[in-house]
Amino acid sequence: MWGRLITCRRLKIGLCTEQADFQSAADFQSAPHESYDSSVRFGLAIFLLLSPLALAQDSDQKQDGTKAEPQYDDTFSGPIVELTTSKIVISRSILGKQPEKRTFVIKVDTRIEGKLRVRAKVTVGFITNDEGDVARLIVVRGPAKPPQEKFKK
Repeated sequence: MWGRLITCRRLKIGLCTEQADFQSAADFQSAPHESYDSSVRFGLAIFLLLSPLALAQDSDQKQDGTKAEPQYDDTFSGPIVELTTSKIVISRSILGKQPEKRTFVIKVDTRIEGKLRVRAKVTVGFITNDEGDVARLIVVRGPAKPPQEKFKK
């Protein structure tokens, strides 16, 4: 503890004037309370002011370090029919219905996971606005793994 320990022989409410003998023998000196308290207060104030900036800086990242998924309203899956730098056309076939083709605009902020190529199966997360269907996330689905054969003895 900082400061001098003052003891009393009886429990009294108020100030005690007696000082313990071991403190005077050791020539105990009190700590500088004012400079310590002001430096702690200053450090705490700086921490409280700068912590929201640090949190806002990584708002697009998850806690495990990966980037957060972009916001989208709907998804569309199927193989790529046509691919350019600014648009992607996906075809979807549902049993009992006509095949459906849909065109999506690719922007700079569109996140692409995997390598895009014609006939690759993809899932597109998109939003619809004035420009049409804008792709926000494109995930390339890998080919299905063939079943492993059991070892013959």
